[in-house]
Amino acid sequence: MERFTEELYNDMLSQVQRIAVTEDTELQKAEQSFYIVETAMIKLREFIVSYDFRDSSEEIHFFKEVKPRFHCELVYLAELIHIETNKPFGGKELVTSFYRQAIQRLQIYFERRHLYYIYYRSGRTAEDKLLFLRDTNCVPVVPEDCCDMDRQFSTLGSSCYAKFIGFEKMINHLYTQIERMENGEGQLEPARKHKTVWTDSKAALVELAYALYSRGSVNFGKADIKEIVSELEYMFNVHLGNFYRTYLDMSIRKKSRTPYIDSLKESLEHRMDEGLD
Repeated sequence: MERFTEELYNDMLSQVQRIAVTEDTELQKAEQSFYIVETAMIKLREFIVSYDFRDSSEEIHFFKEVKPRFHCELVYLAELIHIETNKPFGGKELVTSFYRQAIQRLQIYFERRHLYYIYYRSGRTAEDKLLFLRDTNCVPVVPEDCCDMDRQFSTLGSSCYAKFIGFEKMINHLYTQIERMENGEGQLEPARKHKTVWTDSKAALVELAYALYSRGSVNFGKADIKEIVSELEYMFNVHLGNFYRTYLDMSIRKKSRTPYIDSLKESLEHRMDEGLD
């Protein structure tokens, strides 16, 4: 399973990244990207409905970690398309007010599901069998409408986690847009931004972010990890999600805990040995 899902995810991201560097409008890019992610989700479902999980741990991992990575992109793009198609024509104040209202609307989802959101943000595992197994008979503490869920491809937790991640990404995007407009940058920056995209794994960028943070290389060591991650996300047009969880996974690796940093050193030394510019 892991090999299939990783290859499918990387292929999906590669296609989306190729769209990001085109000269199309942001709305056109979002619509094209949506159909790419939707196609990947269809392939993922076709695989999972015919796949027998080895045990409950593997099923929990899929619905807690793997599927939300795909689904959150669909959530984000759907919101982006909705917001861009309904954005009012007008001056800075009108547009930023519209963005702030959109942020408030998205935050209501977190407030109405605050117990699940706390569980998600704190990285808890005690209720995983309730939230991430398809055949669970447990009744959730907080009733949740699940009537429209695909029982073969969804669990209560997987849908919530995807929306949490997607909505967080959307809120960060809107705050960035508001900040740019208030700084008088207009609509010029996004076109420049989308020409530089991160094409390696997200874990690699998290590894780089923590290396810069640990070294104290940003703002004389006064920048915190969230600031560094935010700048890298903005620079490379990527969303790293729960980067702290990625860092925890890195810290318990049995082999090298810094494969990306190690590969950077090897690649640079090889370039120097070959006498390349």
